[in-house]
Amino acid sequence: MISMFLKTKKPSVACAILWLLASITPTSAAADIPKFRDFTVDIYKGPVAAPNLSSNSQAKTYRTRLREAAKGGVNFAGHYILASWGCGTSCATGAVIDARNGDVFFFPFSVCCWRNVDDGFQPIEFRKNSTLIVFAGLRNEQGAMGAHFYDFQSGNFIHLKTIETSADFGNDSHEQNELTRHDKNSTPVAPQRSRDCLLEAVRELDDNLSPASDIAEAVVVTCSHHLKELAKQSANKYKINVLRATELARKAAYENALVMVLRHRGERGK
Repeated sequence: MISMFLKTKKPSVACAILWLLASITPTSAAADIPKFRDFTVDIYKGPVAAPNLSSNSQAKTYRTRLREAAKGGVNFAGHYILASWGCGTSCATGAVIDARNGDVFFFPFSVCCWRNVDDGFQPIEFRKNSTLIVFAGLRNEQGAMGAHFYDFQSGNFIHLKTIETSADFGNDSHEQNELTRHDKNSTPVAPQRSRDCLLEAVRELDDNLSPASDIAEAVVVTCSHHLKELAKQSANKYKINVLRATELARKAAYENALVMVLRHRGERGK
């Protein structure tokens, strides 16, 4: 799901490998990515309280949106209702309502500034039975562009990890343009095969029910042969150890597969 600039002792080599991948992460790196299944909670089945507009200074301003969202019932972190809305071009913000007592907690930032993304792009990813939430873009129009993982606990958004990426979040046409611009002298047979394998595996394996991170892990395993070819090509081209090239290739593949799954689910929902 992600074109990354890995922070290594040889950043230029890491970036070059990722451009070879054409913006397409290791099963060992999968452990570093927060997963919805690791933050599961029980789902509240009681009555849904009306939003408590006195619980937050911003709540009255957005009372119509909050009340409308509450009608949909619990959709996040066990006993919360997540509501989001636009705040301008390529911008989203929102709030979380506690279904038990109506208390309102607003996002600590807006998320914005993605561009050239597919129609299925989702800037906010969350689950009904998990406290994990992922924001894609810039936070408050500053800092790192990427996927920002948070754990929502007792009204607080606790930052877990940020995976930096380009603003197009894996748009295929942009990927190919960047590959051509940055690596004109290479023959991208291995990266093209790897990327095609990832796309095909996502379409084949994604059941729209399992956590996206689980599907991404399975996709990497499915395409391991192509990733090995890519690692060998990268190691020869950039004069680095094959094991290190393999690590970088698998890490990039996992992260990009994660993005592909999210995009795939967005397209299904249209």
